[in-house]
Amino acid sequence: MAIRFPLFPLRALLFGASLLLPAAASAQDAAFLAARDAFAAGNRQLFERHAAGLQSYPLAAYVEYYRLKMDLERTSPDAVAIFLERNADTVIAQRLRSDWLRLLAKNEQWSSYRAEYAKLPVKNPSPENDLRCHAARALQVLGDPAAAKPLAELLRKPGMAGHAWTDIDAATRDIPASPVDTSTRECSLRELILARALYRCGDCEGLGESILQQYAKDLRGHYARHALAILDEKRE
Repeated sequence: MAIRFPLFPLRALLFGASLLLPAAASAQDAAFLAARDAFAAGNRQLFERHAAGLQSYPLAAYVEYYRLKMDLERTSPDAVAIFLERNADTVIAQRLRSDWLRLLAKNEQWSSYRAEYAKLPVKNPSPENDLRCHAARALQVLGDPAAAKPLAELLRKPGMAGHAWTDIDAATRDIPASPVDTSTRECSLRELILARALYRCGDCEGLGESILQQYAKDLRGHYARHALAILDEKRE
């Protein structure tokens, strides 16, 4: 499957480099862009052919990222750790860490996920929504009571809660006009997943249970059934 990757920031960097080293950089620039295109197309052999002479290239970290990303499922944790340490506090390192976290979540390696997730910046940029949801799942699987308070604090932040649809008039009023909008679903799923994690970690001032009880009355049956199933866990 072809990998989509934004070209504009890289082309801007290359343009700036060409102003400083117009003659020496041109061949490597061309090789880099060709390697990047081969990466986007998923062509490992062509990628390696163009990347062969880019070890000392100013954007060599991107070349190494492409190499790791193309074979991430077979990449060792040590190789990922070395890359992240070598490129600490860079955009490309955070990009690989996010990719690695998604793989850890896919493989349900929750202890490793929790340790790696803690290294993401809290803001600028903040973790993407899917990574937050995976983090909540990691906490609930590990069942750490120490996670209850931070989960509750997260749910109390503006816009994080109050997305259950228990009233048809309010629900239809909040639905965006766009026929392809998914924001309402994403907000509800995020809240429900975080509340589930909070409840399974022992809850905090009854917040998780309260949110689950709201979703147990949700007009969307699949949300209601799921919330009821979670609430029934402590009754069994």
